[in-house]
Amino acid sequence: MSEARKNIEKLRSLDVNANFDHPVFGMLIKAQTIRFLEVHTNHHLKIIADILKE
Repeated sequence: MSEARKNIEKLRSLDVNANFDHPVFGMLIKAQTIRFLEVHTNHHLKIIADILKE
């Protein structure tokens, strides 16, 4: 869990003009990419936590 968050933090050190090509959403700027990864990663971590509770 913490490794996923550490990887997102690494993105913050990239150039402000960095961009990323997402297969569905198209070109995302750095801020959009970080926000997407935060939301998406948390979503998957919640799924994993729910599975582990069962």
